Amino acid sequence: NNLNCQGLVRQNTNRVKYGMIRQHVFSVKDFRAMTEAGLFIDQKVELIDGVIVDTSPATPEHEDSIDELGEGVVTVFSKWARVRIEKAFDIGDDYWLPHPDVVLAKRKRYGDNPPKREDVFLIIEVSSTTLAEDLGKKLKCYASLGIQDYWVANVKAKTWLIHREPSGDKYLNITEMPFGSSFAPLAFPNDAHVWL
Repeated sequence: NNLNCQGLVRQNTNRVKYGMIRQHVFSVKDFRAMTEAGLFIDQKVELIDGVIVDTSPATPEHEDSIDELGEGVVTVFSKWARVRIEKAFDIGDDYWLPHPDVVLAKRKRYGDNPPKREDVFLIIEVSSTTLAEDLGKKLKCYASLGIQDYWVANVKAKTWLIHREPSGDKYLNITEMPFGSSFAPLAFPNDAHVWL
């Protein structure tokens, strides 16, 4: 099932030219085996398009924003939804296993199987140094999956970018609001709050 989340890395992996170094592409299965073997203890990494990448070091402001946001989302939605902070999200691709900052998913136990796209109400990324990726590769991937509600908190600009109405690999409805604004997820329209 090709969900169009592939990037250039995987497309070019099988092309070996004289004098060029070939990257090794890891699958989700490889990544999970390495994680279970303890290779990434005390490291924050993600599998993005077959490449294991270090997530950017969190600034104190980024960490504080995730704490504040996480506490607010848990307080409001924990009776109706599962709130996952910096946990895996299964996009149905053998080479991608993103770990969004916050995922609001259907209320159930996930065990060894992270939420899939049909389980997800909302994805939130908090961006201080990762804005280009959160509005680039990740946005295209989430739109391609049909994620209806994707929020990006731009910590430096102190603004929210609310993405809705996915179409292909983009969102047709993008709303920018300053921190301090009150708004609700599409799935829970009566639960408007100031999140940051």
